[in-house]
Amino acid sequence: MCGIASRDMADDSGRPFDGLRVLAISPTPTHPTTAGNRVRFRALLDRLQDLGATVRLVHIAHEPGDAPAMQAHWTSGGATVIPFQYPAPRHARWNRFAERCRRVVGLPLQDRADVDDWYDRASGPRIAEEVEKFRPHAVLMVYVWNSLPLESLPPDILRVLDAQDVFTDRTARMRRSGVPQQWFSVTAEEEARGLNRFNVVLAIQEHEAAHYRAIAKREVVTVGHFLPLLDTGDPSHEPRLLIVASGNAVNVDGVTWFLDTVWPQILAARPDATIDVVGRVCEALAPRPGVLLRGGVDDLSAVYAQSRLVINPLRGGTGLKIKGAEALAAARVVVSTSSAAEGLEAAIGRGVVVADGASAMRDAVLRLLSDNAEVTRLSADARQFALEWNAKHAAAFDAVFARAMPAQPSR
Repeated sequence: MCGIASRDMADDSGRPFDGLRVLAISPTPTHPTTAGNRVRFRALLDRLQDLGATVRLVHIAHEPGDAPAMQAHWTSGGATVIPFQYPAPRHARWNRFAERCRRVVGLPLQDRADVDDWYDRASGPRIAEEVEKFRPHAVLMVYVWNSLPLESLPPDILRVLDAQDVFTDRTARMRRSGVPQQWFSVTAEEEARGLNRFNVVLAIQEHEAAHYRAIAKREVVTVGHFLPLLDTGDPSHEPRLLIVASGNAVNVDGVTWFLDTVWPQILAARPDATIDVVGRVCEALAPRPGVLLRGGVDDLSAVYAQSRLVINPLRGGTGLKIKGAEALAAARVVVSTSSAAEGLEAAIGRGVVVADGASAMRDAVLRLLSDNAEVTRLSADARQFALEWNAKHAAAFDAVFARAMPAQPSR
């Protein structure tokens, strides 16, 4: 269901990374490409491979993936899967006690967690074998929690983290946003300990880059999500809205809020309006009037082509809300909460319309359903923004890996 950007970003730069070997290590698979984090990492690796690098993928299987598809796609260096088992929780007793204190007496005790709590030590020897066999010039890793083996890498290997999310006090921040998500969450000191195992940290947006710079002693480079430039034609003149989202807790919370709170108000004013919901978020949703739950689709271009506006109603989370960014590249206007627009502030007024709260979002949607000229202008601005975005972030990404290129023999 997800578009991939690098083929759409083809340029005339040739193959500047011929001879570069990159070992990519990820707890999430690149195939099937059914969630934003998978889209993100696959696009980065596609760019490296398209520019001549030999890419070998090591999937530490926190999530199941399609191993044959990954092997077939990463033709330059291949792919392998390392089994994964979550270690026994180290702080379970304390965290249960802290939760009871918060719930019963309102005492704001914090959970305890270490940056290596999700590291399966059985994977360490396998990673060492991959390094010895593949002899990479650079390692690119997604997320910080598998970073312990990097401490033993030869110092001449460039270590790059695709951070994707801020994990400092993540659970507490989600709780304050009203999102009941329990995921990886550590203190700033623990996150910094993991970040400092890398030479370069790739931040997905500027707010998070500032956080990493404040806590860690490493170079931080902002590389936003590469956007797939989909050919979708002009926005529909029909009052047809679209939400695209995976099934994580932040998405389920935001989409449920919109459908329960905002959508009935829109439908009361525009009974002819409809909304398509695409992605695994549909598995957590009940049927509602005017709502078509489409689940996963193979061709997002066709879905965007049928839509007039895209809704991004998320109320929490970190990283870059990738579906909002991709909608801009499809030349669609995005009506977004402030939270969902984080990292896309430069697109506000250039394809993104920010509306916080049910009444503001209702009014924004109804206005744009009736104003063809405004939608046409914002749609063109969105596409131009996506072109400029891709050029900027591709250049930043390429510059990081250019420094790992092996020396060319003198002639």
